[in-house]
Amino acid sequence: MHPSSNALVGELLSGMRLFGVQFRRMEVPVSQGIGFSNEVGRAQFHFVGRGPLWLRSPSGHLHRLDTGDAVLLPHGGPHGVLASENTRAAEVKPFALDALARDDGGEKSLVDQREGRAPILFSCCMTLELGGMQPLVTAMPEVLQVSTLLESSPEIRPMLEAMERESLTLQAGHMGILARLAEVVAALIVRGWVAGGCGGASGWLSALQDPRLSRALVMMHKQPGHHWT
Repeated sequence: MHPSSNALVGELLSGMRLFGVQFRRMEVPVSQGIGFSNEVGRAQFHFVGRGPLWLRSPSGHLHRLDTGDAVLLPHGGPHGVLASENTRAAEVKPFALDALARDDGGEKSLVDQREGRAPILFSCCMTLELGGMQPLVTAMPEVLQVSTLLESSPEIRPMLEAMERESLTLQAGHMGILARLAEVVAALIVRGWVAGGCGGASGWLSALQDPRLSRALVMMHKQPGHHWT
């Protein structure tokens, strides 16, 4: 990417904020799954502390998530995280935030207590806010999986390793640390997608890679009420 385009991507993402974060660490019962009934527009972030798990996206596609993997669903929508790719719909239990809100002990309805080796999931529900560049969220794909960005964005890996340690060791304050790391990783996922060419998108998104057009495009989205000539 051209150096000036790099600077503009940084300017674009400098307004990124994550609002209304709600988070929980849970264990996915063997042969079952957890259903998330997100309203469209409410993003969901999942991190796998111990896998594998399978994400069934709102469109029904399956994505394998291994230990240390993370995924962002920028548009939200109903989806499920499954202990097995063959998990039946009847075995997917709805995620109930109120039932888990008491403390870590409130997770027990979703925990397999038999061996202590059930897959571990850390999940955040959030609203992405990119200021004047909010149309960028609409243009994002249904699923952004971090494993596809590690080669081009190696700075994400230490964050994932820290999240894996926190989700497994359960040291004092681990939930707060996981939530903050999740916000950083979600921002890095968005940055990696934009810096990587927005998934090869065409139209106005592809213009972000053009140093002659990108500055004008960013300014127009930041100040839509300005009289541009």
